[in-house]
Amino acid sequence: MYGKDMKERERNMIEDCEISIARGGDNSSVIAENLELLKRLKKPTYLYEYSSEISIARGGELDPKRTYDAFYFMKEYYRKRRAAQSRN
Repeated sequence: MYGKDMKERERNMIEDCEISIARGGDNSSVIAENLELLKRLKKPTYLYEYSSEISIARGGELDPKRTYDAFYFMKEYYRKRRAAQSRN
């Protein structure tokens, strides 16, 4: 319903949602990318994080000052570029 592959489905669900509850752990790049998108779209999001490396769990709203995915802008550039090329 939301797209042809997992990445497209996740992105479309994020764009369509009103609020989000996310669970992350151990620096997953896919989750970081989704969190960055949620943050940039200003979607109210509750995040539960667990680090198995230091055995710490914490929960709360997304921090607007935190960088969840340092490569977000580069990924967006190439995503838009691929989309433009596929249209041609």
